[in-house]
Amino acid sequence: MRSAGPAGLICARPADVVAFARAHLEGGLLDDPQAMWEPQVDVPNPHGLGPQWGVGWILDEWSGQRVVSHGGNTIGQHAMLWAVPGTGTIACVTANGGHSGAFTRAVATELFAELDGLAVPQMPAPPETPIEVDATPYAGVYERAGARITVSVKDDGPWLTMEATGALAELEPEPVKRRLVPVEGGERPLFACKEPDAPDWLAVVFYELADGSPYVHMGARATPKTG
Repeated sequence: MRSAGPAGLICARPADVVAFARAHLEGGLLDDPQAMWEPQVDVPNPHGLGPQWGVGWILDEWSGQRVVSHGGNTIGQHAMLWAVPGTGTIACVTANGGHSGAFTRAVATELFAELDGLAVPQMPAPPETPIEVDATPYAGVYERAGARITVSVKDDGPWLTMEATGALAELEPEPVKRRLVPVEGGERPLFACKEPDAPDWLAVVFYELADGSPYVHMGARATPKTG
């Protein structure tokens, strides 16, 4: 559909994407680009892309510097864009295979440390001393368009199974099963999981909406509990 154009129908070089971000930093034809950097919503799982969303932009802070970013995936493609208004530094990384999220994060970590002296937050990992978090209340099925997540608690701990549904099921016929490892407890417990060959852990947060509806937030997606 034409409405999905920005998500996967536009082909652009990293230099083109950097020019797009430069227009937001320097203004030009944009009346008030900084208005898009005002926080609009807090993200339940701040460990994926950032703790807040503005208008289209992801909002974060690295080593005391404001960082605005945007990223996304479509079939076979991954891209990330970061801009630091305080220093004027912009970086875009694109990838079309492998563990793309870990790759783009590694590139950003090296680039921004060298160019601006900034420390890029890394994905959370299980603590050296294991902690106990009861995952039983979060067991069940969570589902959104294109994905079904099943959380089960067994004798060896909690597990998360991710499976593609609908038109995407043909691309990933086998469900992906991962062990959930507690990282933090509290009102919104944080778990981490990863595939055996993955370099980074994936943050998983269980939470409720104001009306009590249970959700799981992982991979920059919120998925409601359906069963």
